[in-house]
Amino acid sequence: MKEITEEDEVIFDSYDQLSYQDFGGEEIVLMVDGVLIGECEVWTDDENENREYIAINYEMIYLDTIKKI
Repeated sequence: MKEITEEDEVIFDSYDQLSYQDFGGEEIVLMVDGVLIGECEVWTDDENENREYIAINYEMIYLDTIKKI
């Protein structure tokens, strides 16, 4: 499966299009409109209540702002 990093461009218009599956590891499986895109490493924001996020398109996207499947 392709690994998505912060430098990779993932095309989407809104966070509503994003969803993910979490299998309990350090990575999640990211989807756009239900289509599998790849795996993203999950990071923890220690300065923001330990919220988990992924980094794509040079942007931090908190997992609690997108749909978990």
